[in-house]
Amino acid sequence: MSRSRRRRSKFRPSVPQDARRVDLHMHSNRSDGRLSCEEILVEASQKKLDIICISDHDLAPILEARVYSEYGYDVRVIHGAEMSVELAGEEQHFLAYFPSSMPDGFRQICREAAKSRARRYDSICNELSLAGVQRSDVQAQEGLRSLTRLHLARAIIDAGHARTISEVFDRWLRKKEGVEHFPDVVSMIQQIKDHGGISIWAHPSIKKASFHAAKLKKEGLDGLEVFRPYIKKGDRKRLRMLCSTYKMICSGGSDSHSDSMGLFSFPAQEIHDWPASFSFHNSQ
Repeated sequence: MSRSRRRRSKFRPSVPQDARRVDLHMHSNRSDGRLSCEEILVEASQKKLDIICISDHDLAPILEARVYSEYGYDVRVIHGAEMSVELAGEEQHFLAYFPSSMPDGFRQICREAAKSRARRYDSICNELSLAGVQRSDVQAQEGLRSLTRLHLARAIIDAGHARTISEVFDRWLRKKEGVEHFPDVVSMIQQIKDHGGISIWAHPSIKKASFHAAKLKKEGLDGLEVFRPYIKKGDRKRLRMLCSTYKMICSGGSDSHSDSMGLFSFPAQEIHDWPASFSFHNSQ
């Protein structure tokens, strides 16, 4: 082989053995996304995503865990939710994924968590005392949809107190996390495990992940969300190294809240070391 051909082959990108497109972190309008679950399925099919999870904030899924072929492309939906927790006095998010249907026991945990979110929303509203800001609705109070600070920011804009989301957060919401309404991280990891799921730390900063990974691994944490848009290549590499060091699995997702879905995905090869009980192992 000539020197030039060796040079070209050296830098040729490798093709993953399982190149199915995966996005395991997205939101519907049941929490702070813009699309319905049905619209997400349509988008996922059009963008040729193979495996997805609609991981709404503290909400059990409403779609069945199965392959959907109705929209012209096979899209496998796995069950999960993005659970809010308290870690070192701050709000953090941990993704719970299940090999098949989410168990009823964890569905009830989600419902109580969504109810707590409604109470947090109203508590912050009362503390701010801004005229005309809409309080939580009946569905949220019953744990059937999830209210976030983004909902509150939009309500504050609708009431005429600000013009942009960033303005609302800068003036009122940046430091109002209301972590007292969330369970501690260790109890949530254990509840996920007790119901047969795996726990993944969602979009951790490299600083926090480096500081807490060893302890959380001992408490049962299964992995880190490594593959996501806008993360620096070096940080992604360091997160992968943490997973390797502590024998944890990697996950990833776009954290899409709108019709930007499909712009980001990662290859299914990266989740081949997930437990064999997950259905996507049998659908190549």
